[in-house]
Amino acid sequence: MGKPTAQDMEERLAPYQELLPLIPQAAITMDKQVARLSGILNDVAHLESTAMFLAMVGPFLPPEWQFLYL
Repeated sequence: MGKPTAQDMEERLAPYQELLPLIPQAAITMDKQVARLSGILNDVAHLESTAMFLAMVGPFLPPEWQFLYL
């Protein structure tokens, strides 16, 4: 767990951390709004009192329309 090797740096591997840092902007709370929300997916994490949510934003374009708006 010392200095990253040249191979680690080439692969852009993050150094090991016992705890992952919490990014406040990435956490869902009661007082934050998501702009242009187009959908929400959720699933259980099989951990006590934990669930996972994914907020989808922006317009949904079917694959055949993606190149029309470039």
